[in-house]
Amino acid sequence: RIGTVKWRGWHGNVGGGESSESGVPLDERHKVEAVLRPFNCVPVWVPTSLFGEMYNGFCKGVLWPILHNVASVYSSPSGLSSGNAEADRHIEPYEEFDAAYAEYIMDDIAQGPVHGDGGREGELWAAYTAVNRYFTDVIIQCFNEGDLIWIHGFHLMILPSFLTRRIAMAKIGIFLHTPFPSSEIFRTLWCREDLLRGMLNADQVGFHLFEYARHFLTCCRRLLGLNYGMFPDSSGGHNLAIDTNGRHVSVTSIHAGVEPPVLHQVLNHSSTLNKVNSIRNQFHGKVIFAAIDRMESLKGIPLKLIGLERFLQRCPEWAGKIVLVQVGISAFERGDDYTKTRNEVMSMVTNINNRWPGTVQFQECAESEMRLQQRMALLRAADVVMVTTIRDGLNLIPLEFTIAHLDALSEKGRNDGRKRGLCILSEFSSCTRVMRGALHVNPWKISEIATAFFQALTMSEDERMRRINIASEFVTRVTTQRWALAVMLDLKGVQKNEDAGRYAGAGLGLGFRLLGMDSKFNSLDANSVARAYRSSKSRLILLDYGGTILANDNLDGLLRFQFVKKSRALSAPTESLISTLKELCADKRNIVFVVSGKERHSLTKTLCHIPNLGLAAEHGMFVSWPTPKAGGKRRWETLVPDQDRSWRSIAITIMEVYTSRTHGSYIEETEMKVLWQYRDADPEFG
Repeated sequence: RIGTVKWRGWHGNVGGGESSESGVPLDERHKVEAVLRPFNCVPVWVPTSLFGEMYNGFCKGVLWPILHNVASVYSSPSGLSSGNAEADRHIEPYEEFDAAYAEYIMDDIAQGPVHGDGGREGELWAAYTAVNRYFTDVIIQCFNEGDLIWIHGFHLMILPSFLTRRIAMAKIGIFLHTPFPSSEIFRTLWCREDLLRGMLNADQVGFHLFEYARHFLTCCRRLLGLNYGMFPDSSGGHNLAIDTNGRHVSVTSIHAGVEPPVLHQVLNHSSTLNKVNSIRNQFHGKVIFAAIDRMESLKGIPLKLIGLERFLQRCPEWAGKIVLVQVGISAFERGDDYTKTRNEVMSMVTNINNRWPGTVQFQECAESEMRLQQRMALLRAADVVMVTTIRDGLNLIPLEFTIAHLDALSEKGRNDGRKRGLCILSEFSSCTRVMRGALHVNPWKISEIATAFFQALTMSEDERMRRINIASEFVTRVTTQRWALAVMLDLKGVQKNEDAGRYAGAGLGLGFRLLGMDSKFNSLDANSVARAYRSSKSRLILLDYGGTILANDNLDGLLRFQFVKKSRALSAPTESLISTLKELCADKRNIVFVVSGKERHSLTKTLCHIPNLGLAAEHGMFVSWPTPKAGGKRRWETLVPDQDRSWRSIAITIMEVYTSRTHGSYIEETEMKVLWQYRDADPEFG
């Protein structure tokens, strides 16, 4: 296991200092490595300033909102103060971060930190790639042949690109614990292709839900033009995969679970039991609703409070009989979003408690103060847990809550007088798909949240038992170990030929991609070709036109459209290339042909002055054999007689119907063919 180390000691990277945020002292790193070694863990030593740029700047500031379907196009500096000196101390760097974009506020092109690839955005992207390179170096040092590499999190999305360049035969998997956005949101990132190619350089890509996997597949289809489907595997079955450069990248969706034995051990600890009793005594006689959320807008805390307020307005008889214990985890890395959310929550809590005293118990704390033991104590003491997130990836709170109340199914639990064990879950949380016994709500529909409060309080005993039983089925069956084993078995089963010659690398930088070749493919040896060329007495040389003689104009949709509509002059070969062609054709042992899909006049205009050069137009439909005469009119032969052309008008009429209905498509006509071109249309609709 390879990862970063959170250090809460004094600074020492460059010696001296008392900062608790500056990393492990240089002279103590060997001690940390020794402590981690029994756990088979290897640290990655990343400069703390660089890691901060990568994590707080790029990951949390750019990727996090996008992955949660939030594209803040019109962002602006906040200038708000939290009213808390400690919080403001943490937030100040983010105000400076926002100020970096102040000059773009009135710009209708480059708005906010998500758009553009220069300036501050470029610095954050550079930090992201640099940290991924640090991980690459450590993994390479620890890698042994046959090892499986399993990458976790959106922090390392481009790591597979760096790894496959150096250890192409390694089986690499990457698993994202966040949602994946729709293509319309993801495409707003300037580095979208690099991130997608980074993930596709892995052999397996994993998500918790198929919904996230489906968005990823669509992004690959729409942004990279790749196809996906069910492809056969070595065991005779079929797996969902993306076809990219001759390789099949497996896509899996398996939701993670929790470890019941570990949670039971925590629940039975004396300190946990004491904390549970303390909470129960504090709110004696009340039904306890509990919620643990990070203080950011995505978690939907204000929606939850509005729902509670609506419920008490409709059912005032419950006032004083229920309490919502809302724990807010400080999210300083979210900058302005954290400040706004905190201020809004504090204001709403005050208003609710002024009207119904003691209804909401709000507590903000650092993540280190709400670890597993503190969390399980609160969940055990609570009767109902609430998650009203508006977009969420892996959230284990409902699963841990269900484990904490499994005893509610026992005879003793039924008779303890508490209506406990129910979960109220947002339908936008991943665990909603697996926690079928929970009360599912749309957090944007306040009436549903209010109704969920009422249902949880008035539900019959039989229905409550059924719901707890259904919820417990998943948490006891799908444990963390079982989830990890399933993903690792899928990764181990990935078909990756042991012959290194089957794979080749192409592209520079983050454009690097691993190419998979067919089993009968033989890599071209340039030296062997040169030796054979020199010794041969007769040679046939076939050269492609677009992409060899000329740059491939077909790669640019606009250029191709302009050529088809004759609104742009055709490109011409360079003088040096013409000279090379003449040298090849001057050798009597050579028969040289240029083959193209273009029309005859396109080839004759640029190449007819070269003697002894054969031309094949429209993919070989027209052939002009080599002649020693340069220039003049060339003689062309056709492979198929061109007599009946009545089919053209019928074909064009049909194509015109589809062209009018498919935006981005057009009709391309040549002497011998009529082509309906939809490359610029929506890839799936076209």
